[in-house]
Amino acid sequence: MPAPELSIIIPVYNVGDYIEHCLDSILAQTYRKWECILVDDGSTDWSGYICNNYAKRDKRFSVVHQQNKGVSVARNVGISRSKAKYITFIDPDDFITSNYFQDLMKKMLDVGADVAVCSFFETFENGEEGLYKFTNELQKRAKALREPIMSDNAAVVDALLDNFFSCVCWGKVYSKELWGEARFPVGIDLGEDMMTVPRIIASARSAVYVPEAVYYWRQRTKSLLHGTVTQERYDKDLRASEIMCQQLCEIMPDKKNDIYRLKLVYDSCCYANFRQSIKEPTQESGLYSITKSLLQLGDNLK
Repeated sequence: MPAPELSIIIPVYNVGDYIEHCLDSILAQTYRKWECILVDDGSTDWSGYICNNYAKRDKRFSVVHQQNKGVSVARNVGISRSKAKYITFIDPDDFITSNYFQDLMKKMLDVGADVAVCSFFETFENGEEGLYKFTNELQKRAKALREPIMSDNAAVVDALLDNFFSCVCWGKVYSKELWGEARFPVGIDLGEDMMTVPRIIASARSAVYVPEAVYYWRQRTKSLLHGTVTQERYDKDLRASEIMCQQLCEIMPDKKNDIYRLKLVYDSCCYANFRQSIKEPTQESGLYSITKSLLQLGDNLK
C-alpha cells in the first residue's frame, strides 16, 4: 500500500449510533491517499467493534484500543502514529462531503499552504441542518479578499486574531510539520482545542480558505459539549481561554490588544455553551468572566 499523503485522526468514545456515518463519509471520499487512525478510548458500547470491522474492510483504517484517558490523549496517540505529511481531525459523530479532502488537499498543494480551513454546517437530531453562523461570517470575510489565501505569516496571524479559523481542531488540514512536539493538553475535556489550535495556526507560513469543502458538525443533546457543561467544566473552559491568551501574548506581544479581543469572543462562546446547560447562572459564572475580559481589554488599550 503506497504511503498516505493525509492522516485522518479520530478519537472514539461511545459513539456507536453515529460512527458508521462518519466512517462511511470517509470511504466515499474522491481523494484516496489517506490513512485513518481510529483511537478507541475505552468505549463501553459497540464503537470499538465497529472500528475493527472498518479496519478489516479497508487497510487504510487502523485501530488503537486503549483504556479511557480522554480526548486529548486519544488525539495525541493519533498524531504520534500518523505517517503522512498532512494531518486532520474529525470527531466521530460528525461527517464530511465526498469532495471534502479532494478540495482541501488540492488547494493546499496548489498554493503550498500550511493550513486549510473549510465551511461547516450544523446538523441536528431532528434532521434539520444549516450553515453555521460562524461560517456565514467567514464567507463574508473571505469575499473581501482578492483570493481566499493568506500568503504569509502576517496575513495568517491577522486572520487568526479576527477569528477567521475558530479554535476547534476539526474542519482544517494542517502540515504535520507545524505540530512538531506540540500536543493537546492531557486531562482537559473542554477547551483542549483552544489551548492548542490557535498557537499552531499562529506558526503557519501561509493558509487558505476552501469554501467548497464542507464539514458537518452534529449537534447532540447528550454530547460532551451540549447538556453536560457543568460549572467545573465551564471554569476549565475559561481557564483554557486564559492559557490561549497567555500563549499568544508570549508569541506576539505586540498583538496583545487583538489577542484580548479574541479572548473575549472565546469567553462569550464558553458562556453560551454553559448557559445551555444551566437554569440559573451563578454569581461567579458567565457575565462575571466576560466583564473581566472586557476590563482586561480596556487595560491593554490604555
